[in-house]
Amino acid sequence: MAADKYANRQLERLMDVLGDSVLDLSDEELIAEVHETGDDPEQEARRTRALLQGVCDMYEQVTRRLSDLGHVVDAGAWRLQGQACHNNCQICGSPLSFTVSTGAISGGPFIETCHKLSRGQKREATG
Repeated sequence: MAADKYANRQLERLMDVLGDSVLDLSDEELIAEVHETGDDPEQEARRTRALLQGVCDMYEQVTRRLSDLGHVVDAGAWRLQGQACHNNCQICGSPLSFTVSTGAISGGPFIETCHKLSRGQKREATG
């Protein structure tokens, strides 16, 4: 139950970060941009919802996999560089990244247990 609350808090933070760029635009500006491209606003809204759901699903899978291996990441420390999201395990410091568009993940934390956790260090979730 506590893990679910932690994951929900992380997803909320991710959605806040993603939503900030859209919130900077007025409704009129957003609709005008869609019309300028010749796209249907309703279809674009469906595509956007699907994209955001995909990001949330990928983020949830990444977080769950890391947690299963004993790694902890700070949800507020994700950095977007190019197409990839980067972070580090708060326990061992190992770098990790994932790319939403391809589903690619990289970094030791995705394939091995947290080596500092296995040495008896306390695991604390922050976020």
